[in-house]
Amino acid sequence: MEFDTLITQQDPHNEINILLADKFKIKVLIYIIASKDKIKIEEIDKLFREKIPSCLIKYEISELGDIEKLESIISNNKKALVNLSGGEAINSLLLLKLSSELKIQSVYVDLTNKKRYIFTDNYRVIKKALKDMTIDEIIRSAGGNITQDSSDLCSKEEIIEIVNVISSNLSKWHKNKHKLYDKNCFIHNYKDPSKVIVNKEALKEEEIDLVKKALNYFEGIEGLEYSEEQNTIVVQFKNYYLKGAIFKSGTWLEVITHLVMKEIVEVDETRSGLVFNWSKDSTEVRNELDVVSIKDSILICISCKDSEKYDEDALNELQVYSERLGGTNAIKILVATRSPSKILIASRAEEMGIYLVIIDNDIRKFKNKLAEIINKEGQ
Repeated sequence: MEFDTLITQQDPHNEINILLADKFKIKVLIYIIASKDKIKIEEIDKLFREKIPSCLIKYEISELGDIEKLESIISNNKKALVNLSGGEAINSLLLLKLSSELKIQSVYVDLTNKKRYIFTDNYRVIKKALKDMTIDEIIRSAGGNITQDSSDLCSKEEIIEIVNVISSNLSKWHKNKHKLYDKNCFIHNYKDPSKVIVNKEALKEEEIDLVKKALNYFEGIEGLEYSEEQNTIVVQFKNYYLKGAIFKSGTWLEVITHLVMKEIVEVDETRSGLVFNWSKDSTEVRNELDVVSIKDSILICISCKDSEKYDEDALNELQVYSERLGGTNAIKILVATRSPSKILIASRAEEMGIYLVIIDNDIRKFKNKLAEIINKEGQ
């Protein structure tokens, strides 16, 4: 059946509207919005102009439960498709009732299970995805904008080597990593960001040997050069990303999680180190997700914690970002190298629908656990 108009309600997530408009070559999109949300029209308009530029957008102001207004909208558009997905539940029920009475087709889209529920004289279910969306499309449809992406880090051989060494020696890593962040041990020159001075007097002999072993490796692959003095080692990095990968807490965990997610066949796309903002926010507001993947247009948001010191604030942040970007269907995962120091955090994560995954030396087990979560949620 051909439609020239799509009737839909205002919703924070517009991916279904974009998919339906694209699928059925919609010429006019009628967007039902409450008067209190009129301030959002400019932002919504910008999104639709970008994603469905050939579609004319019309806005209809209707308050919650105003059946007369809804009937007027539907009855004046006989070749319309009514979208029942999203928006206010009471309005969706009224739209279903009115469209059935007026012989207008309506649809409810279940992105998670790749189903469309069609309501006409003969109710039916279509078990087929409309179209798979990208991470960028999902985030933009939620009013977000990606300002930084560190995914390229995961393709650099020296970074992958660091990750493999750490993941294979987690007990040694946990024992020594705190020294990397000790300003008395590793002195950063803020006038010359490529320079780091290692204070040998603040390190044990075995720690100095470990540092030299690492420096020799990185010098061998031309990632840095260094000179040794009596009490110090002066290190000059040749690229900024190598220094960042070593001294920024949790980078290795972010990278290995990215690499493992890319190996899971059901995952369509993976990106990491995403910094984003909202259209109405100042560019100075920094929102960040460590790893973001997508499967069948369902967003998978992962927070990485290289310690046991994560609390309810970390869970709340993951939940807010995930649901604002991907809606209630978003899959939320917190990957950590140790169980939480507070016993109640694990149960709180479960209550919030957040999967807590503890990584150890067995990367295959880590991959299988992530795949199990993704496939379970996608059923």
